Amino acid sequence: MCTGVQLAAFDVICAQMLQDVQERLVFRTHIYIRQEILNYNPASGDLAYPSKLEMMEVCCRVSLLAAMSAAVAHY
Repeated sequence: MCTGVQLAAFDVICAQMLQDVQERLVFRTHIYIRQEILNYNPASGDLAYPSKLEMMEVCCRVSLLAAMSAAVAHY
């Protein structure tokens, strides 16, 4: 069995670990935001809207038609 002193010590250790994890999470989040969001330089393809969306829609339609044709040919 654990004594009250042992449980109190365990509680302190768990609280310290939680604080360490939270601090690390905040730190890594800050690094990610700085590197991936604030310093983001878009490529030309990233800014090709709405033509990129229209192209994706055409590709989806072609894929759907191909899948439907394959299903019909199977029967």
